[in-house]
Amino acid sequence: MIKVSNLTVNRGNKNIISQFDYFFLDGQFTSILGPNGSGKTTLLKAISGLIPYSGSVQVIERELQDINIAKRAEYMAVLPQTTHIESDLTVYEIVSMGRFYKKQQIFQNLSKDDEVIITEAMEMTEVIKLKQRSFLSLSGGEKQRVLLARALAQQPKILLLDEPTASLDINYQIEILKLLKKLQSKMKITIICVLHDIQLAAEFSGQVLLLNDGKVVDFGKPEQVINKENIRRTFNINTYVYWDSFREKLTLIPIDKEEASDKFLGKIHIIAGGGSAGNILEVLQHKKSELSMGVINIGDSDWHKCKELGIKTITVQPYTPITDDAYKQNVQQISAADFVIFCHTPIGNGNLKNLEALKLANEKGKTIIIVEGEQFTKRDFTDGRQGSKIYEELTKSENVYKVKNVNEMFNLLEVD
Repeated sequence: MIKVSNLTVNRGNKNIISQFDYFFLDGQFTSILGPNGSGKTTLLKAISGLIPYSGSVQVIERELQDINIAKRAEYMAVLPQTTHIESDLTVYEIVSMGRFYKKQQIFQNLSKDDEVIITEAMEMTEVIKLKQRSFLSLSGGEKQRVLLARALAQQPKILLLDEPTASLDINYQIEILKLLKKLQSKMKITIICVLHDIQLAAEFSGQVLLLNDGKVVDFGKPEQVINKENIRRTFNINTYVYWDSFREKLTLIPIDKEEASDKFLGKIHIIAGGGSAGNILEVLQHKKSELSMGVINIGDSDWHKCKELGIKTITVQPYTPITDDAYKQNVQQISAADFVIFCHTPIGNGNLKNLEALKLANEKGKTIIIVEGEQFTKRDFTDGRQGSKIYEELTKSENVYKVKNVNEMFNLLEVD
């Protein structure tokens, strides 16, 4: 839909965008992320033809510079960052401006087809009830939806938005992005959106483009692009980036260097497997603590992560049930721990002894933290549902705490 090749934008003697190449996929919601001054807004303006550039911008296989203004408005609509309009126009009048590119004069009589399109745009953005209201009387979120309705009234194939959630409360931010996602899915519009909130971009985007100093750092699916290394390279900050399995969302937490490692959390033993502890291990590694894991099969992804981070493990051979000796070591390690964390790993006959070790720890009054994921009965593969019986007993205990994510886990670990 939009192919950008060797795009360069200069301001004075400085390159704001330098030899930029990218292909924006049809019908995708692409978010552009980057620090202030990285060239995000400049890129959007160049793609929409609002500022001079060198290189090539192709829209539907045609050079943008060869397309006249009226035809461009048929292809693409632009929603700028500012919602400031001084004229005291009604919502209907604002939205109807989206049809003016087809008219010789502004406020020329609208056809019946135009009126239908305007009404549909207001219905899609849920501002139909506001159509006779003065635009100046609206809240920030309402104004943003009205301007979005105006853009949709153009019936564009491409929608370009410059920080549509800027200066909005979090509830309005989510409301606007949900609406954009719905429109993209329903109308198959290509959406290119500059955002400043990394987590919201991860939640709502199909593609993410990281930009810094006018150059591409990385691009692709959010779960591939938004990682701690890319965030460090782009924003120069250290973060925890992990998949919150309970909320099914990518989560990003900045690391505060001053408070990151002052407090010793204690000895923490982790029972996991199948990759269920990967993010937890990585986050805990930045805290002052003594970590261990067991019992885990050699070759398991959590075993590999422990090996990578230098964390002590109690192991058995690949595809081997937990042995009596490994079970005893596990019980000893749990007895020495201040906390035991049970991750959302599947339980079968082969690793049932991990749950039995937890049961014993509970009987001795150990503090156990269960990181919830998929409902336990769905990952219980033991004969006669033995695992579920032990799990139910555990969850009734006063010293067993269930948490939904890493943040809640830390709230428990950091209690004095």
